[in-house]
Amino acid sequence: MQVRQARVAQLLALSLASALRGSGRLKLEAAATPVLLVATLGDAKVRVFEDGRIEFSPAPEMQALLLQCIKGILPTVDTAFLVGVDESGMGADAANPAVAVVLLPSEVRAELVVEGVCDSKQVPANVLAHAADAVLQRALRTEILQVPKGEKSNASAVAAAVAKLLLEWDDNGHLPPSAQITIDQTDEAALQAGFGDAWERFRDRIVVQPKADEEFVEVAAASILARANRTPGAKPATPASPDMGVFQIGAWKPTDKQQVLGYLSDLQHSYPDIGKWIKTDTDPSGVWAKVETGKYQLLVARMNDAVVGFSLSQRKDERNVKLSTFFVVQRYRHHKIGHRLLDTELHRFAKDGVRRVMVTFGHEEFGSMAPFFREHGFTVDGISPQRYRDNSYEVVMGKRFRSGTVEPTQFRGFVEADLFRMQGFNVKPLDAETFIAQPTASLVQGPAAKAARLVVRVTTAAEPEKQLKAIRDAAALHAGAPVLASSFGFPCDAPMPADVDVFDAYELERMFSPVNIARPGDKDVVIPIKPEYAGVLFPEPKQATLGVSKVGLRTNNVYYKVAKNDAGLRRGSRIFFYESEGRGIFGYGRMEEVITGSPKQVHAKTRGLGAWSLAQIKQHVGEAEVAAYRFAGWRRLKAPVTNEQIKALHPTYNPITAYRIPNEVGNKVIALGDTA
Repeated sequence: MQVRQARVAQLLALSLASALRGSGRLKLEAAATPVLLVATLGDAKVRVFEDGRIEFSPAPEMQALLLQCIKGILPTVDTAFLVGVDESGMGADAANPAVAVVLLPSEVRAELVVEGVCDSKQVPANVLAHAADAVLQRALRTEILQVPKGEKSNASAVAAAVAKLLLEWDDNGHLPPSAQITIDQTDEAALQAGFGDAWERFRDRIVVQPKADEEFVEVAAASILARANRTPGAKPATPASPDMGVFQIGAWKPTDKQQVLGYLSDLQHSYPDIGKWIKTDTDPSGVWAKVETGKYQLLVARMNDAVVGFSLSQRKDERNVKLSTFFVVQRYRHHKIGHRLLDTELHRFAKDGVRRVMVTFGHEEFGSMAPFFREHGFTVDGISPQRYRDNSYEVVMGKRFRSGTVEPTQFRGFVEADLFRMQGFNVKPLDAETFIAQPTASLVQGPAAKAARLVVRVTTAAEPEKQLKAIRDAAALHAGAPVLASSFGFPCDAPMPADVDVFDAYELERMFSPVNIARPGDKDVVIPIKPEYAGVLFPEPKQATLGVSKVGLRTNNVYYKVAKNDAGLRRGSRIFFYESEGRGIFGYGRMEEVITGSPKQVHAKTRGLGAWSLAQIKQHVGEAEVAAYRFAGWRRLKAPVTNEQIKALHPTYNPITAYRIPNEVGNKVIALGDTA
């Protein structure tokens, strides 16, 4: 159960009292309806209304505190995305019945509560438009389904319409695989009947709950939109579309100043003293003055001329960088802009010789921020208590860069030093291939220290999967958790072991990029791709549109082909892309997985990725078995490497079909393309 709106005031009062316990600053007083609670903090005042509205005067200090408190009230959810489904006007005598479906990031729930989003039946008419706007500004997708009158007689028909929409979103990559779908419904049998075959696809993600609009913020949001859509003169319930325009990442411009400073000011709810850091735009100690003098580096993501995201960093010394602010505008989130922006920053840091970059964020953002940064090779370094707020702590994450090539003879030393000692582990050798890693006693003590004992096997063998039995046996003998570190990748077409932590070539190069781990005898693959599909998967710099952002802004993606000659590819092997009409090899990624099966099976596992829809896959391969090459870490070469240049490196090269080249040749291809 999430938060019942009727109890917001009571829970809010407890949270406020806890947040300011003993300060003597907060005054709480009960009030008659329609105001349930009045809270005063210095000159700031908040009123919590019976209908769920919350008003502030003046806004900033109290609003920041209340938003933080409401985040504490709302229970943690296990997914970053939530779908709410609710109806309005489904009674037999109602006019214009409607069902709303809303896809939201879970991180916006508290903001919607502050904006008064609750069961629409409790929202006064004069507040409805504001609440609907609040939902539309934060929603990733919405849809209003018009349905026949009569709730009971049409429950299955309504469910069928919802199922059809969810299938469409899912097939087109608009529905995140982890999204929880909550439906306000009392008749689960009718719901299943209406979903039909689609029930099997979604059943593990669906929560069926009567009166869900009283308990789930995402369903309350759907309730608001459904009712607003039925209101005479209402505007269509469509989120502001981020799908039009040219997306670019580049250096800051003087005209960016007001937008950037405005977005920084909006972060006051997480950083109450941020105004002291920003100061005025003319103050020499203010943040913008430091951008202009080069003390801070500012990289900006733009849609046309509008700032949609930015990265603000500070060089602490020659080796270390602090990522001070990393921000994407709310309605442009979940379009892979943040991934492309961070990837661009990390590439610049590596090129400039940075050895470590760190970032901090509030503990309440751990569920959304930690997976994002981990995908780019960051690890959790620790916590920083009361860094910006009382009764709170910041999570500290860092990424270390390692340049050059790690040869087979250097691999064990690299693993011991970079993967373990630099993370606070003591290393005790057991034999030529195995050692014990245990956290330094001063960092982890008691039972936790014993539980953290790791038994690590290091291998440079070309088939590391054959070392699994050896590391399992060693871990059992020495009473530790098994870890396998390998200079080669595991097979792309086999699942990773669930009982052994594996750090293979793919994982290590991701964590310590731009390091190259030498693996003599390994093969890379060159793939031909037609220009029209290359333009979708890999749009030219400064020409990517958000209309293809789910594909074109990614640094991880898939390439579909007929399943043939796919065995032997390993994680971390490079996949080079050769434009089939003359441009040559223009970029590469690193292989992560090969997924094979029927077109329907493969597409179901890779929705939202690749340049082909299910219909296009069937058009190109028929009903034959299809293979999807999943890759990550996409890089565009400075200049294409031509067919003639490749043949000079590898005379038997054939650009007609997927072709394997030695890893050493792949290194030379990259050197040619990046020194052009």
